[in-house]
Amino acid sequence: MKLQVRAFVFLGLLTLVACSNNEYEKAMSNGMKSIGEKDYYMASTYFELALFEKKGDEQASLYLNQAYYMERALQAYEKKDFDAALQSLQKVVSSKSGLQTVQMEAEKLIDHIHSENDVTSLFEEKMTEVKNMIDNETYNDAKNKLETLQRELEANDSLSDYESELRVLTEQVKIGIQKKQAKVVDETKEVAAPKKGPSIKSDSNSRNITYQTYTNSRFGFSIQYPSHLMMAPPPTNGDGAIFFNEELEITVYGSHQTCVNGDTIEECYEEELTSIPVNVTYKKQSNNWYVLSYIENGFIVYKKSFFGQSVSNSFIIKYPANLKEKFDPVVTHISKTFVSSAY
Repeated sequence: MKLQVRAFVFLGLLTLVACSNNEYEKAMSNGMKSIGEKDYYMASTYFELALFEKKGDEQASLYLNQAYYMERALQAYEKKDFDAALQSLQKVVSSKSGLQTVQMEAEKLIDHIHSENDVTSLFEEKMTEVKNMIDNETYNDAKNKLETLQRELEANDSLSDYESELRVLTEQVKIGIQKKQAKVVDETKEVAAPKKGPSIKSDSNSRNITYQTYTNSRFGFSIQYPSHLMMAPPPTNGDGAIFFNEELEITVYGSHQTCVNGDTIEECYEEELTSIPVNVTYKKQSNNWYVLSYIENGFIVYKKSFFGQSVSNSFIIKYPANLKEKFDPVVTHISKTFVSSAY
């Protein structure tokens, strides 16, 4: 498409100068003016026109070569393709008898790319440290590290591509801290409780599972969950809750963000499908909700999301794949009784 546009521009300029004198000088002058404005696209077009007027001209050919590769370098840099940008910039710098001002601009951009690479590489190393902390369940250390990384991201535009990954890590740390807090509370209750003989675990295989209803006051949705599950300490922003035991985990939450970047529900559905690293075993999409289910690391994950004009609600159920028969009825009950506010 860019080449077609350049062809039209070139033909247009050729038409304009065909009836005037000193076509070569004017094209070279306009090319130099575009270089001064750092408009390398127009500069290469003018130098190409000058070369058309004086075929084989060494100066026009040199300047055209510089402007062309400078333009390609800038396009690659905008796409974060630093390797391609550096290759084009090196051709600009190594051009003998070329324009020194363009070479200087190329050298400045080379230094900037190397500096940006150093920043992103260091940032990635720090994110790897956070992931290791999460694996080792040192969540408070991970939380402190993430707060530092968030400040770095906000202060440096070149790190903006890491925003979504940082958000995912922050959510993992938050859930990890909540689970640890709930475990401490549960252990405290066990120690304080009077001994009445061996405890009896509730049988989740039974058809007589009892359910409790959780209603979220901030977003107005409600969900029924097995009453024998523990509830993790709720987040301070009140957006949802987590219910769990050693086998089953239910996460439910609301948001004022209906679809990312104003996408339609179809686009959100396709985007989430693409983000799942394993085969999706079940999927379904309606006009205001969609369901996705898949098996990852030995666990079945079932997610259902509802979208309204101003809010969205979602719940995620996770349980071992070898306990599918045990928990499939629970998934069915929750899905049928979930009351969404996103309508």
